[in-house]
Order: sequence, then structure tokens, then C-alpha cells
Amino acid sequence: MAIVRKFIRADKPLTPEQLEKLNALENRPIVFDEDCPELTDEQLDKIAAMARKRDAEEARAKELHLQPLPLNVLPSTIRAAEKYGAAVMGRLLDLAVQDEAMIKKCL
Repeated sequence: MAIVRKFIRADKPLTPEQLEKLNALENRPIVFDEDCPELTDEQLDKIAAMARKRDAEEARAKELHLQPLPLNVLPSTIRAAEKYGAAVMGRLLDLAVQDEAMIKKCL
């Protein structure tokens, strides 16, 4: 089975074709399978808590005026970012730039 992704721009109105597709899906039953099993209330609560935490971190980043930063990094750093998440990697960088010995090591 292939994964199909569609992107809808929130700043533009939906096309008639997009509206038609959304309306057709409205009454369609949910089909659970091994790749997308039905979740318990406890699992759904856990996901909701993670989403609230992510939203709070994003709000904090906006308050602090944090901005994305393009970097050249090794593949191992990319794997670490995938494992730990961008927030952890950002905090690591924040700590590193406050460590004079670390900065001298990297020059």
C-alpha cells in the first residue's frame, strides 16, 4: 500500500475539487489495520498530551523569538536530531555556545 500525501495551503481557499473530496470522505467509515490500529482512550490521551507539550514548546519558541538556523552537519548529527528531536538539539547548541572551551575546540 502506498502513502499518499496532499498539502493544502491554509492561506488559500479550497478548490471545488478539494471540497468535493473532503465532502466525500465525511461519511466514510474509518478502516483500522495493522499499520493504523484503533487506539484506546489511554493511548489517545497520551498523544493529546504530547501534542499539548509540542504546542507549548512552539509557543515558547515564538515568545523567545527563536528562529530556524541553516547548518551543515554530519549524518550522525542528523540521526541524533531524528532520535532526540529538534528541541533537544537546539538546547545542545545553546549550551555549546555558552562553553568557551567547546567554541575553541570547534574553531
